[in-house]
Amino acid sequence: MFYYKITGTIVNDDIAEKLNDRFQGRDEKKKSFLASDELFEKYDRKVFPFIANVSRKTITMGLISTDNRKIESYLKAFIRKLGIEIRDIDCSETTFRLMNNMLKDAEHFDFINSDEEIRDNFEIEGLDGRSYGSTSFRYGETVLDDKTAEAVLNSTTCFMVRESLEEEIERIVAGSKKRHVDGHPVHYLVQTGVKTESEEVAKVLVGNLYANNRVKSRRFTTIGFRSAHNVLESDFEPIFVSAKGGTVVIVVNYENDRESNYAPQGYANLEKMCAMVKKYANDVLTIFWMPKTNETTKKIIYEELGHTNLVEICEKTADSSDARDYLKLLAKEKKVKADRKLYEKIEDGKHYLSSELNDMYDLWYSNKLKTVIFPQYKGIESVKTKVVKDGPTGSAYDELMEMIGLDSAKKVIKQALNYNKAQKIFAGKGVEFERTSMHMVFTGNPGTAKTSVARLFAQIMKDNDVLTQGKLIECGRADLVGRFVGWTAPTIKKKFKEAEGSVLFIDEAYSLVDDRNGSFGDEAINTIVQEMENHRDDVIVIFAGYPDKMEEFLQKNPGLRSRIAYHVAFDDYNEDELCSIADLIAKKRGLILTDGAREKLHDVFGIALKESDFGNGRYARNVIEKAKMAQASRLVEMDYSTIGSEELRTIVAADIEMPVKKAEKTRIGFCA
Repeated sequence: MFYYKITGTIVNDDIAEKLNDRFQGRDEKKKSFLASDELFEKYDRKVFPFIANVSRKTITMGLISTDNRKIESYLKAFIRKLGIEIRDIDCSETTFRLMNNMLKDAEHFDFINSDEEIRDNFEIEGLDGRSYGSTSFRYGETVLDDKTAEAVLNSTTCFMVRESLEEEIERIVAGSKKRHVDGHPVHYLVQTGVKTESEEVAKVLVGNLYANNRVKSRRFTTIGFRSAHNVLESDFEPIFVSAKGGTVVIVVNYENDRESNYAPQGYANLEKMCAMVKKYANDVLTIFWMPKTNETTKKIIYEELGHTNLVEICEKTADSSDARDYLKLLAKEKKVKADRKLYEKIEDGKHYLSSELNDMYDLWYSNKLKTVIFPQYKGIESVKTKVVKDGPTGSAYDELMEMIGLDSAKKVIKQALNYNKAQKIFAGKGVEFERTSMHMVFTGNPGTAKTSVARLFAQIMKDNDVLTQGKLIECGRADLVGRFVGWTAPTIKKKFKEAEGSVLFIDEAYSLVDDRNGSFGDEAINTIVQEMENHRDDVIVIFAGYPDKMEEFLQKNPGLRSRIAYHVAFDDYNEDELCSIADLIAKKRGLILTDGAREKLHDVFGIALKESDFGNGRYARNVIEKAKMAQASRLVEMDYSTIGSEELRTIVAADIEMPVKKAEKTRIGFCA
């Protein structure tokens, strides 16, 4: 669909005066009304020109068309029908929003009968702000000018994607220029670190495609979902109808984890959107944007689009040389003189994302403002600096950070603490923060430190003023499910009461799932869901269990999954991590491991990892305990007078027991 705004100056003063008068100009307005309708029918209901408003001698007109090849002739035909002499005519492509406002003005000033009827005739009624999406998705439009694409390509915005963008531009300009656009051989998937870059990359692509007649319109539409809301395909349809001949940019920023809070609904919406992309693949160019890390979403898009061809435009990291160039260009764009301090955090051999470099620039410029431009503020500390100085407090946090592996758990806890920091930082800026749900699922095999992390997590939340008590209340099925009818709900409510200000840790949570519906287990799960909502501000619930058994548990109650904010995976440890764990356990017990002992431990864990009942960190602790016992047996057989204090603390290779490999079961029978 093509929308044009036309302005000009009415030459005849008498006609201008009549059109300005709502009552005396009825005959002139009726002529306008009839001219619009006659041309609409003449051009097979595919073109609708109209007068939107007249102010003094300035006339504003609109034109909606499904074809942009004869816009000038359509406009001339309309002006002839009006019988008005107009000079200084300016015609430019515009957005649906502006066109919609012009239609409403036209109805208000009696130049058309019904703006709703016009939208309905062109199948874009659903785009009117009264009908669509303020609760479902965000919608915006941009119309490019001639110089935008080149300017954006050479800016910092596209610095990190310039290589892949220039490769695609070479493909766009290659070959002979087509007279008519007959479809789109490819669509695009853009992956960058910052969402705002999606529109800038779209400007470069659309600008070059338009210049080479690969898209008919300079206009592109940007859609961003609110993933918690269900969106129907019928909600998307008017957007794609309106975008025919142009481009739709789809901003997708769901959690990488399918089990995250709102991801399931988001992915369902994405699947519907992909169906619309395929339906209009030849009429509408599509550009997807998503973060670089969102591989789950990327996989879904590829699965849903089938045989659609996607060109990937991906952000690269900048080496030290490119990073300095980026910062220099950023300073030039901001019209600020760069100095050596701008580059002092760039290290040779390291690579940087654009978001990291933007943070460096912002910090540098902030310091420059208060130390050079306004030196009277030199001694004032930033809010961020003060909060960062405070940092996470407490020995529990330090202990968690010392633990080997557990990257997922550490990330979640840092997110929770940073959210609490953000509340402090922005409290005075009129920004209100709600206490978000922090309920979690811990999945992992035995010995992966689920309980240990939960205990530390509870204490960390207390140390940093997120929870008031910071206790870990551990329980299982036997502690929650009553023996008789009517006992379960009161038992669970009592347990939540006990956990106020603390963490309720439900181990082997899947054991609550029974074989039949309506059982005590169902009652327990339903009551837990209700209490999670009742105590969302003062109790954090952690459900723990083996990875392969937790899915059935989460599916048992529809409200359960949506109340869980974080899914934390506790992966099995590898050989190197187990060696580090053993080293840490030994260090805490005042023991010293020789190089030979460490090498043997590596072999021990290599064998143990192949066993199905391997105990992860628990196994590493048992190995050290057995080594300590073996060391004691070795030392008592030595001459007591020759043993020094260091030998009493040293574990040697001989003290490490190699695991006994389990014998493979012998198969009885004939074999080929």
